[in-house]
Amino acid sequence: MVAPASHRGGPSRATELGRDHRRHCGSVRLRGPEPPDPGLLRRGWGKPCGSQENTQDPTDEHLGETGAAVETTQVGIEGSSPFACSSLKNAETRGHWKRPRQPSQAWRQAPKTLLKQASELSSSCRSSSTTLRKRLVQGMIVDPACLQTGTFFLRHSAAKIRSGGLRPKSRAKGVTPVTRETTPGRAGCDGLSDHLAPVDSPTSTASPPTLNATDALPMWLADAAAGRFLDAIIDNIPVAIFVKDARDLRFLLVNKAAEEQMGCNRRDMVGRTNEELLPAAEAAAYTDIDLEVLRSGEMHVGDQNFDTDKGRRLLHTRTILVREAGEPRYLIGLSEDITDRRANEARIVHLAHHDALTDLPNRLVLLDRLAEALVVQRRHGGAVGVLCIDLDHFKDVNDGLGHAAGDSVLKEVARRLRDCVRGQDLISRHGGDEFTVLQPLLDSAEEARRLAERIIATLSDPFRLHEQDVVIGASVGISVAPQDGVSAEMLLRHADMALYRAKADGRGAARFFEAEMDARVQARRKLERDLRAAFALGELELHYQPLLVASDPRITGFEALLRWRHSERGFISPAEFIPVAEEIGLIAPITEWVLAKACAEAANWPSGVRIAVNLSPAHFRKQNPAFAVAQALAESGLAPDRLEVEITESVLLSDSAANIAMLHQIRALGVRIVMDDFGTGYSSLSYLRSFPFDKIKIDRSFVTELGESPQCAAIVRAVTSLGASLGITTTAEGVETTEQWERLRAEGCQELQGFLFSRPVPPEQARLLLSTPFSAALRQRRA
Repeated sequence: MVAPASHRGGPSRATELGRDHRRHCGSVRLRGPEPPDPGLLRRGWGKPCGSQENTQDPTDEHLGETGAAVETTQVGIEGSSPFACSSLKNAETRGHWKRPRQPSQAWRQAPKTLLKQASELSSSCRSSSTTLRKRLVQGMIVDPACLQTGTFFLRHSAAKIRSGGLRPKSRAKGVTPVTRETTPGRAGCDGLSDHLAPVDSPTSTASPPTLNATDALPMWLADAAAGRFLDAIIDNIPVAIFVKDARDLRFLLVNKAAEEQMGCNRRDMVGRTNEELLPAAEAAAYTDIDLEVLRSGEMHVGDQNFDTDKGRRLLHTRTILVREAGEPRYLIGLSEDITDRRANEARIVHLAHHDALTDLPNRLVLLDRLAEALVVQRRHGGAVGVLCIDLDHFKDVNDGLGHAAGDSVLKEVARRLRDCVRGQDLISRHGGDEFTVLQPLLDSAEEARRLAERIIATLSDPFRLHEQDVVIGASVGISVAPQDGVSAEMLLRHADMALYRAKADGRGAARFFEAEMDARVQARRKLERDLRAAFALGELELHYQPLLVASDPRITGFEALLRWRHSERGFISPAEFIPVAEEIGLIAPITEWVLAKACAEAANWPSGVRIAVNLSPAHFRKQNPAFAVAQALAESGLAPDRLEVEITESVLLSDSAANIAMLHQIRALGVRIVMDDFGTGYSSLSYLRSFPFDKIKIDRSFVTELGESPQCAAIVRAVTSLGASLGITTTAEGVETTEQWERLRAEGCQELQGFLFSRPVPPEQARLLLSTPFSAALRQRRA
């Protein structure tokens, strides 16, 4: 709309109309002259919907004389407002605006053409909705042009105009205007139903309509855009959508996903039934579902197999019924291909119940199957066997050849076990090198024994790894229901106890569970609990046994020995609880406590007296003991050369290079290193060459038979001579008689330790021994 130049100084009628329009349609802003596009005028119906470009044609001189142009912008609708047309016409009627002197033909004909087409459209809607839909689809009803041309071109989806006649507001004779209230903030955004109504009779006496800001034309455009938007959404949903006529079950609508699922074009599907598109069996199944939904009126949810070009697929379908006026009208089906999803779910379930390496069932499956077998056994009798299998030397494979070789062994073990068992038996792997076999429906325990022998034999055969044969072997523990237990957990526990007994008896054997095994296991578990509690409560003690010079019996040092005074059992031998501490991981903190306690006690002794502390091989496996030694020396202030660390040959048997490096770190602190129980290992002499020990202690087994076995005497003589040649002090432990003392001194042994001189004593008595002259007492005892 354009305002005349005479009204630029004050508010024009167009401006007032613009203010009024702003209350209904959105925002109005004034800007400089923007004449209509003459190219659009020459085309007759203007440019595409939503364009905001305006170019000035030099041939339309009258447009340069106009005032400010009013541009209406509607929020939420693409295109211009009908207010432009109504404001333009009302401004001309009231004399506020003068039509151009030489308007184009399109400009002059626009209002008449608009009203004529609207009237024809109303008649078409009243007479034939089919013709209307056809004309709409073919684009015969025009699109709204830009505001400045004053022309409109309407398009709308035929699916939006189903309610009857169309009645756009116009001045056409015999057309009743649409009356409605406009909700603020929604001007131009109402649904199409607000603008559709049956056309009145040509003889209607209703008052002539007036075009205003609530004109219906751009609202049709908004509904059309919404329809196209919904069509695009539905067609691109990745779930197949089918719409059928509830009366004859013919397809009315399918989307792109449905085409891909069915393997045919929608043109070949619309108008046909299941029987015309699908094989007989599948068509009957889907038709039965449709009929059931029609009968019950409830949504159907289910999975159906469907043959496609990709093979047999599993479809998850949902079918619902849509009613109109209470009558069934449409069946809407949603179908989703869940074949891959179900395959992945099945794979996840399989992995949750099977070992990833060997694909054998895991403990969860074993427990379920064992519980089922026990139920059958209670009902029908017989026996159920459980065999726990452990590979004897599997750790050597992992350590020597690597974990990849170990994995290969485990896979081969699983294959060999499958060849040993019956079809109804179950093999499971619990991790590491532990396997379990379940034998349901046994006639007797003898069948379990025969299977165990077959397993030991087949797993004793060499495994070919890295072009070499490796022998591993296996031990088996057996429990049988009902005599060994009536629950799954009890049978597994008892079979594990029997396995422990088989390994303790030398490996490569099978053992049945026995009642006393359970008693021993329970006693051991109690010992573990008590030991943890004793260490936490400070109930462990240190006793000290003196070491003396063989030639002149005077004390040169003490060995710290750990003692446990149990509240119920009294003193418990270190040979009983030290292995338990090593197995449960308590040996490292106990050793650190012993080091700190012994060094603190020795700091109060005379400067020439040393203290010896034993280090467990398990401590070397857990952590570097050099740190504990250094900390104990620092906290006690004891001179490093007064501390002796005793180790056994087993420290050097496993990971000898690393352990020797740790020993060098300890020796670098100034601490003396002692080889304990010398002569009982595999290669003691080689260790003397690989590490510079300060002292070697001859094992008590040689000292005990010193007077009875010439061989023991020869070994003692050889060790003392070797020590003297290498500059290593030799100490004999376990001396209990004066004859042994005399013989050891004659053989050249330098230090002695044993009950002949003193048993291990508490710290108070150890300090008392330091003040007691041993020489006189020993001479009297020897005499």
